[in-house]
Amino acid sequence: MDTKMIGSNLSVGLSIGLSSTLVVLAASENITLFQLFLACYQLFLHKLTSQRDICVGGVSANRYRSELEQLIGMFVNTLPYRNIFDLSQKTTVHDYLIGVRRLCLDVLQHGQLPLQDIIQLHRNSTGLYQLPFFQTMLLIESYASNNIACSLDGVPCNEFEVPMSVPKYDLTLVVQHNIIDNHIICKWEYSTQFFDEASIGVVSDRFVSLLTQVADKQKQQQFLNTLHILQSHEQKMLHTLNDTHVDYDEGYRSCIAGLFDANAQQDPTQICVALDDTRLTYAQMRDYSNQLADYLVNQCGVQPGDIVMQCVQRSIDMVIGILAILKAHATYCALNPDHPTNRHMTLVDDTHTHFILCNDGTRAAFLWTLLNKPPITLINISTFLLQSSVRKSYSHTQMPNKPDDRAYIVFTSGSTGKPKAVPIRHYNFIACVRACQHLKIFGFTKETTLQTSQCSFDVHVFEILATMVTGGTLIMLKPFGHMDMDYVSRTIAEKHVTWTILTPTITAFLVQFLQDNPDSVVRMQSLRIFGSIGA
Repeated sequence: MDTKMIGSNLSVGLSIGLSSTLVVLAASENITLFQLFLACYQLFLHKLTSQRDICVGGVSANRYRSELEQLIGMFVNTLPYRNIFDLSQKTTVHDYLIGVRRLCLDVLQHGQLPLQDIIQLHRNSTGLYQLPFFQTMLLIESYASNNIACSLDGVPCNEFEVPMSVPKYDLTLVVQHNIIDNHIICKWEYSTQFFDEASIGVVSDRFVSLLTQVADKQKQQQFLNTLHILQSHEQKMLHTLNDTHVDYDEGYRSCIAGLFDANAQQDPTQICVALDDTRLTYAQMRDYSNQLADYLVNQCGVQPGDIVMQCVQRSIDMVIGILAILKAHATYCALNPDHPTNRHMTLVDDTHTHFILCNDGTRAAFLWTLLNKPPITLINISTFLLQSSVRKSYSHTQMPNKPDDRAYIVFTSGSTGKPKAVPIRHYNFIACVRACQHLKIFGFTKETTLQTSQCSFDVHVFEILATMVTGGTLIMLKPFGHMDMDYVSRTIAEKHVTWTILTPTITAFLVQFLQDNPDSVVRMQSLRIFGSIGA
């Protein structure tokens, strides 16, 4: 036999309490048991499939004349019961049941019309030749049984269920109602092409869950969209997964520079950033960044909210520049030194910036700015820090940043067209850091972070600033040092790195190097792999 035509069934008995409650509910709403189960079944299919237009087949005795009531013969006709759901309308369970009763009465007015004629009329009116007209049926079987064995002239008789070999429809729900004890059994007949016993068991459990809610008197005035078809363990999981409320401290509404200064005040001698043998404490980083911020505001004319771009190779100067821009209440935007001049010009034009921070290694790439109209101020961090003595004073008195001020801008790669600017605000960044701390992804202890990402990769901002706002130590690599696996592995070991982010490509190179050099040992608490292989 063709496996597509094989059918099976599964019977699930409702509890006596639920069965009795459903019978009482049907009587109180002045609807039949068929109408009640049709309403529940159509609502169930709507929620299960997310389809608004639900059509379920049912049967009518079709003895619409008194002369036919006692006549022997087969008059049963199959009728479609179509319901279109619109949960945007506030329909209560009570109103929905009354609507289904009205639907059934309307359908029964045409009970003598054969199904084939109904299908043809539908084709003629819509031009649609959709077959089958419906793929699921609902049947009600009421019987009286007290489970007492019967006999015929002393011959015992036992019930025997004929196994179903060919399903009439993809899915049929047969509701068997014992009118003596009001016990209800839901018998699911299904095609094994689409279902198996396990999946039908889940379908049945979900349907019983919906029946239980409909039978609850307290839910009669609730809206249909409040009902669900979740199993009990799924409800618990849903509440557990969504129990995400976290009470953050006031630092959540702080700004990046403010949190850094708080760490510098609390532990000024803690190493803030290191590159090989060069290192700065939190106090020194605070003083250098304050000095540069003061210069940007008072000498260069940077105003709050201005976009200040920076094009500096990976170095301590790069970190000082980022922090100084934020302390000047401006918006940081990175330019990758390895990108071509055309890319730089595009980003500068898009941001309308008037300020670019560079150092000795990148200054020559921006000589074109001297001819730019309006002019762009080119600030050499290397020269400034070399010529100036560190002062602990911070002379500019602008109002501090607000959490919803823009902190930095990242540009997309532009692989699908023109690069697009994405602004990140202070509270966005701090919320991300706090979430990582809460989930113990980063910063739940003072991390020693190895900074490996290029400045065109947005993660470099997280590596640098998240480490400093959580009181950690930032380990920098020399320019292009992230491609030297011997240098990377030695730095991780010597600096006791606990956390870093690598691309899949660099991770593969590092793993291969460690396999080829077993004496090189790398230990760290957390390694995050971000980006695509082609990144």
